[in-house]
Parts: sequence; structure tokens; C-alpha cells
Amino acid sequence: MDRLQEYVDTKALSSIHNDDILSSSAVSILLVLLDENTKRTLSPNDEAGAALLGFSRQVAALHAAGDAFDQLGSEAELRKLVSLFSDLQKFYSPEVLDAARNLANRFCCPMHPEVTGKKNALCDKCGMPLDTFVRLSPFVLPEGARPAKIVKASVNTNEPLQVGVRTNARLYLTNLLGEPILATDLREVHTQKIHLLIVDKSLSDYHHEHPDQTGKPGQYDFSFTPQKPGPYHVWADVQPYLTGLQEYVPALIEAATSSERLAGTTEKLTAATNGR
Repeated sequence: MDRLQEYVDTKALSSIHNDDILSSSAVSILLVLLDENTKRTLSPNDEAGAALLGFSRQVAALHAAGDAFDQLGSEAELRKLVSLFSDLQKFYSPEVLDAARNLANRFCCPMHPEVTGKKNALCDKCGMPLDTFVRLSPFVLPEGARPAKIVKASVNTNEPLQVGVRTNARLYLTNLLGEPILATDLREVHTQKIHLLIVDKSLSDYHHEHPDQTGKPGQYDFSFTPQKPGPYHVWADVQPYLTGLQEYVPALIEAATSSERLAGTTEKLTAATNGR
């Protein structure tokens, strides 16, 4: 509910669909639990079941208004949803509601999602602040397993790669169904929605770029100047709101030339900084 409120308040209406998916899954699970607790099949007249279904339909109505980029309509649908959410809570004990609120306020490290705690506490593995919402997965996963990656990437260039020549390129991001990944589907991490890590096959020329949105959904432009021949590997560092988990999505920039051989393969386990 806090996120839906935030999306409407900040006019990020295209983000609503992410939480509609999770909400529908959660309601389905709650309906199953009601069925198991009552040892019978729920009917539409069951008060708790009807309230859950009504809540789910209202989230869908908010989703539809968001997809239409109807700000006033979204605000009206959100007010209805807030009222239904308040009514829904009467079916659950204070202990259950408190536990739910505690779970909803968990944050994790963007690099180590298994490390959770209060917002902005420091990760005990890397020291980064815990600033990423812990998202509940709509899928049943084995203990310790992570949800599958949901983003796919590809890159096209306007001209073949040439050493020393600035190259204009376009990044395409889609989900597993081929639908475009919008900027509003991605969480900002380190001041950017997308970090592109670009390196040649000899691992000697590295670029870090931040592509810009184009006028077409799921398409982002960037440029860089290759200093080595051959194809370049690309990793798009993104964090989808849907899972809340960081993904490194691979792609390849093709070239008409051959790569240099991999150099400097000696393993190094130490590094020097500022002469130390």
C-alpha cells in the first residue's frame, strides 16, 4: 500500500503494474489459507473471501487507471483502495498485522539480498546501506534460492565498431515475455537506473556508461569509444522493482574485426590504492 501510494503521489503510474502482480499472488495465497482453515470451499458470500477479492479487483482498477496515465482517475481509485484495505484488516488479529508490518519494513543490501534489516543499516558483507525493499516472491522457491532473472538485453549500433571512433548504440531491455522494460520498472541505484559495464574480450578496455531513455519504451541510447578491436561484452546492471534484486544482464556488441588475445591472466588477490 505504501508503494502504491508513492506511485500515485509521484505520478509514476506505470510502476503500479509491478505491485498488482504481487498483490494478486498474495490474495490468491490468502484465499487458499482461508480455504484450508475452514476445511471447505469458499463461496463468494464468505465475508473475508469477498473482502480479499474486492481488494484485488480494486488494485486492478487502479492498475487500469495507471496504464491510461490518468492521474485524477488513479487518485480516485487509490482512495477507494485505502478504504478497502482498512476494512480488510478487521479479519486479522493485531498480532498478525504487527508481524505483517514488520515484514513489510524489511530492507536488504542491493548487492547481497540475503542480508536484511532496518532501513539504512549497513550490510555486514560490503558495508552498503540496506536501502532495497525486501520483495515477496510470487513463486515458491527452495530455501536460499533466488528468483530467476526477469530482464533480457540486446544492443545495436549505428555503425560497426571502429577503434578510436565514437560509437552510438541503443540498448533494448525486455522482460521474459518480450515486453519492454520501462525506466519506471527499474529502481535507481547509485543515482542511476541503468549502469552499463562494457569491456572488450581482451579485458583491457573498460567503459561505464549510463544510457538515456528514448521516445520508445524499453529503448535506451548510449555511446562510447572502443580502444580495442573486436566485439565488446556488455552487462546492464539493473534492479527491477518487481523482484527488488540486482541483475547483471549480458549482451554482446558485434564487430567486423577480431579481438586481441586475453592478456594478463596471472591471478592477483591483492590491489594497491594510493600507493598502498
